[in-house]
Amino acid sequence: MLNPASFKTTDPLVDFSIRAGNEMTDFIADEVFQPVIVSKEAFKVYQYDVSQFRVRDSRKSSKAAADSVDYGVFTRDATAVLHKLKAEWDPNDSAQFDAVVANLEQDCAAIIMESLLLFKETEAVTLATTGGNYASANTATLAAGATWIVNGGDPLANIATARAAVRLSSGGKEPNAATMSWTTFDSLKSSPVFLDLMKYSGQYVAPSPDQFAGLLKSWLGVQHLHIGKALKNTNVEGNATQTNADVWPDDILFYVKNPSVTPKAMRYGCNYTWNQMYTRKWQDEDRGGPAGCIQLLEMGMSYVLASAAVVASGNNDFAAGYLLKNVI
Repeated sequence: MLNPASFKTTDPLVDFSIRAGNEMTDFIADEVFQPVIVSKEAFKVYQYDVSQFRVRDSRKSSKAAADSVDYGVFTRDATAVLHKLKAEWDPNDSAQFDAVVANLEQDCAAIIMESLLLFKETEAVTLATTGGNYASANTATLAAGATWIVNGGDPLANIATARAAVRLSSGGKEPNAATMSWTTFDSLKSSPVFLDLMKYSGQYVAPSPDQFAGLLKSWLGVQHLHIGKALKNTNVEGNATQTNADVWPDDILFYVKNPSVTPKAMRYGCNYTWNQMYTRKWQDEDRGGPAGCIQLLEMGMSYVLASAAVVASGNNDFAAGYLLKNVI
């Protein structure tokens, strides 16, 4: 009787391979920092002051001249920074590799793009989750006994505090968006308060991620909920242990999101972009073999992530956001 285990093959699967990597949708930097195209690398950001909120006594007789009203504008200087990476491949390798992994130019483009986006994501996280980038009224850190996944936590009170703070600091705009890591999002399914809200509303039937996201948006009082799913490797290349971790920490960011490019719009942050993605391909004439010269591919973009609305001239703290740290 034939033993199937004896019929082993060393032929590869010709149309299947495995690649670990972040999906493009896992990156949310551009959801938090709205892309805004600028005309040159160095530019100015204009912001109106808060003169319009001043109460002015407008009572006058018909014989008296009306008082004058005025407003002020201040500017900030900013400069887009070029970010670029390159990769190379040997045409001889393409000729020798199995077909499913032989498209080396495509692989190089994919790793460059992912690396550029991963770095931008870490830039966004550093800006958005550094408590020092906010006024004291616009950030808080929950103690271990007051996180949202323990009985001592009070998410609804924390949410109310965050919303009120943003409304005051942004000139009346309520936060309409929130951002958190995938781990935070998944952990909140076990929040005692949120479990009660689901049960009392008759909606607790092991909600799917999409269903829970809808419920969470209503509790947070936002229209947009962005989940940072991107992972980063936290170990030095070559170490025996390689560990992946969330790029976004265990925090929640409440902020004013405005995708419009209209001037005079209130928003939390911007991705000021001068040069969108470019590609450059060339070959190294000094290296190669019978299949051709070594091929190189470079990709890059010029941008800078920064606060949009700020507290005041000379103070670049975020004015349209609230950072709640250590939520889980």
